[in-house]
Amino acid sequence: MRLALAAAWLLCALPPSAGAQLAWEFEGEPGHVMLLGSIHLLRAEDHPLPALIEEAWAATDTLHLELSPDELADTAGVTRLLMALALDPEGRSLPELLGTPAWTEISGELGALGLDPGLLRPWRPWYAALLVTQQLLDRLGFSAELGIEAWLVERASRESRPVRGLETIEQQLRALAELPEPVAHRFLLDTVAEARSAAEAGPALVAAWRDGDARRLEEDMLEPLRAEPALYEALVVRRNQLFADQVVALAGTEGCHLVVVGALHLVGDDGVPALLADQGLRLRQISTISKSSLPAPQSGQRQDSGTSAQRVPGASPCSGDPAASS
Repeated sequence: MRLALAAAWLLCALPPSAGAQLAWEFEGEPGHVMLLGSIHLLRAEDHPLPALIEEAWAATDTLHLELSPDELADTAGVTRLLMALALDPEGRSLPELLGTPAWTEISGELGALGLDPGLLRPWRPWYAALLVTQQLLDRLGFSAELGIEAWLVERASRESRPVRGLETIEQQLRALAELPEPVAHRFLLDTVAEARSAAEAGPALVAAWRDGDARRLEEDMLEPLRAEPALYEALVVRRNQLFADQVVALAGTEGCHLVVVGALHLVGDDGVPALLADQGLRLRQISTISKSSLPAPQSGQRQDSGTSAQRVPGASPCSGDPAASS
């Protein structure tokens, strides 16, 4: 299930621990960028979110997510993309694409888990794998409505701050839709074979994110992807480079930018922070945020009382006195 979970969290609490968080910042000219690792799907028990998220939000002028909420809200457009990319262009069903032995095997496995394999019949293997993962995570109480992005989008809407997308839904879907057929087939078969471990693997991923445990995330989630080079290239390498290029561009624009991507995009030698460091950028990893100065709300924005809303240290022009961070 770790392969499918890695894909699910690449595509889209808790008091902060003593360890470093999956968050970085750096100063450009003239912009300031904060980079935050997210878990797209969370459970009710994973709230409240770490204070670091609220503090970063308080310093933010513009929010940048993997996908624009406006594009996600276009259900008709999303449906058209799914019809074009997730259905076989020759009209073949999933049993026809997989062959009888493989279809019989996964049907039995899904039935034993209480899932209806018939729901997968119209779809291509890569999308069927995502559907299986989604159903299993739903059972465990994981929901995008409880994820970090949903919290940030609600705040942005309430406070009239702009939200931008780093990529499009079509780009995300094509990353999987254009996989070689054998890779897509293995992706589905491995997802079903590992489905029984979802109850342990999902919470374990959240715990590693909560602790800022980059090594654990890399070993448990990215290593299985690396065993499928085409899948790793599509979901991780190419998208990380896209995100890194956009972060560099944002640093050259006015304001304080909060960039939020899945936590797995920020770990390992191919992670966005490593790519930025390779370009000579000096990133600071954030573990705690100075409480020496409250942020001044931008014109037309409101700052809620009762939140620990401080600037990120060293965030000129987004903050006042810089403070040390680990």
